[in-house]
Amino acid sequence: MIRSLQYAALNVPDMAEARRFFDAMGLEGRTEGAHLVYRCAGRAQDQLRIVPAERKGIAWLSFGTRGEEIDTLSQNLDRIDVAQESAPGGVENNGLWFRDPDGILVNIQVADEAPQTRPGVELNSPGQPYARLAKRGAPNRHIDTRPRKLGHVLKFSTDINRDAQFYCDVLGMKLSDRIGDDLALFLRCGGDSDHHTLAMASSEKPGLHHMSWEMGNVDQLRMRADHLLA
Repeated sequence: MIRSLQYAALNVPDMAEARRFFDAMGLEGRTEGAHLVYRCAGRAQDQLRIVPAERKGIAWLSFGTRGEEIDTLSQNLDRIDVAQESAPGGVENNGLWFRDPDGILVNIQVADEAPQTRPGVELNSPGQPYARLAKRGAPNRHIDTRPRKLGHVLKFSTDINRDAQFYCDVLGMKLSDRIGDDLALFLRCGGDSDHHTLAMASSEKPGLHHMSWEMGNVDQLRMRADHLLA
């Protein structure tokens, strides 16, 4: 089964503008051939790949699984006659490559979710050793406000129930929640997972709705937004 969301790859017409935006967002980038690859500081895992293309869109989504499970996933795909493909140019041909019912390219590779090594934010909550005497109440403007991980991707789908059946029955994801019968739904990975790592909203065409990046707290969220606006 799918165990983790590894990264999202996006098609982008203007690579320079993409670099300017994601650098300002606080991600750590590098160049791999014609692609830009980004990680969150403190996390040894690629979380975003930017691919040059004529039109914006999802290039592919990459998920992680365990070594002993990838053969089962491959057999599940064969059972329903889903053709497996080679990796796109400029990318290592690792794991499984195939298309979901909406035609979105999907990669499943043997990989664990990398831990975040940057220290967490001190929070004044029950059970936490938090001393606030002689401390300023407002956060310092120079605190670290970079994203900590890619939390989830929400994609447009022409049939969310069909897609959910594919991701759950074939790839082992779990349904966490939904909005109405056919408006939107939220899927989580098997095992230890956030509430959702992949979500779908009904639309006439498939595509990207949004990506969600985890921040340390609401202060960091606002300060990074101010930085982006500036």
